[in-house]
Amino acid sequence: MSEYPMKEYHYYEFQAVDRSLTKEDRQVISRLSNRLQLTPNQAIFIYYKGDFPGDPQEVLLRYFDAMLYLTNWGTKRLMFRLPKAFVNLDVLKQYTLEQYISCSSVRDSVILNIYCADESNTGWIDGEGWLPAMLPLRKALLHQDYRLLYLAWLMAIQRTYLKQFELPLREPPVPPGLQTLSESLHDFVEFFKIDRELLRIAAEASPELPVVSDVMLSDALKQFSRNECEDFLLRLAQGQPYIPVELHRRIQEVLAPNPQEQQGNPPVRREAIALLQAVEQEKEPPEEENSETDDNHHEKTALETLSQHESQLWIKVNALIERKQIKAYQEAVQILLQLKDVASYQGTEAAFEEQIAQLHKRYSRLSGFRLRLTQADLLPEQVTE
Repeated sequence: MSEYPMKEYHYYEFQAVDRSLTKEDRQVISRLSNRLQLTPNQAIFIYYKGDFPGDPQEVLLRYFDAMLYLTNWGTKRLMFRLPKAFVNLDVLKQYTLEQYISCSSVRDSVILNIYCADESNTGWIDGEGWLPAMLPLRKALLHQDYRLLYLAWLMAIQRTYLKQFELPLREPPVPPGLQTLSESLHDFVEFFKIDRELLRIAAEASPELPVVSDVMLSDALKQFSRNECEDFLLRLAQGQPYIPVELHRRIQEVLAPNPQEQQGNPPVRREAIALLQAVEQEKEPPEEENSETDDNHHEKTALETLSQHESQLWIKVNALIERKQIKAYQEAVQILLQLKDVASYQGTEAAFEEQIAQLHKRYSRLSGFRLRLTQADLLPEQVTE
């Protein structure tokens, strides 16, 4: 039995870091919704019926630097707007994974989008407090600390059936410091429910974070020319943004002028399947042999988890359809395909087909949704158009 309240819960929070909202900004934002809590650096929208009236990414681009979205059926999204001039997009793209992690260049910004639909969620999660706790991760990214991205990649592979890896999927570069996470990274692990055993196994290939002593820092600063020092101080006094980011990168250049030479041969990048199988082996009793393949065992576990939250997934499907948006229809159909697998696993295909028939009747006027049901071969024969 699900512990979720039956009513919907949508939580949107936006945070401004690089600059506070102007009076004009706040006036525009306040017109978006009456479900709003607004300060010069934060906007929170909470809905128990309906949803955000605009495009959250566009609001992020125009006014803010970070966004968090959370629902009571397990959908979670964390987005950062990063200045394009201080981001290596090619590096970020090494960590992307379809449906879960994306990064895109929009105007003078890069948008990092981390998403999951956490069907294993077992209770109500309040959105308040999560974004401020994870906000330091944006600064870490600008300082070229990519542990957040690797953790997001772990989150993504643990939610993917092994059979979905059509080609060998190798891990992205393993950043240093995975064995000593910051408080904000621990909050990220908790928020996205990253498997601790998977994290432990993955972190075995992570070197320690380099330590920069005060003496090393002082020696690095002494190598700056007088003109360079004056330039940094002048722009800092003028209130120009990102001066700390520039200074940090300049110090790193002095401390490690040839980082590629110091790294030596690149480490072997492990396959996602190998990491997941290592987790399964750690969790299974060693004395009892299992005749099932690792792939089938992983899929069976995933289906059992989905079946425990079947009623909540149907609620989520209805909520997505009610949005009357193409992307929402696509997400609803993906969940329905998972529910179809659950029905096949449980032998409840007839009940599933009845639910589909009811959906088809209830939303008979939504041609876009009906088209996607047909394309996914989800309609029972008696209602096939």
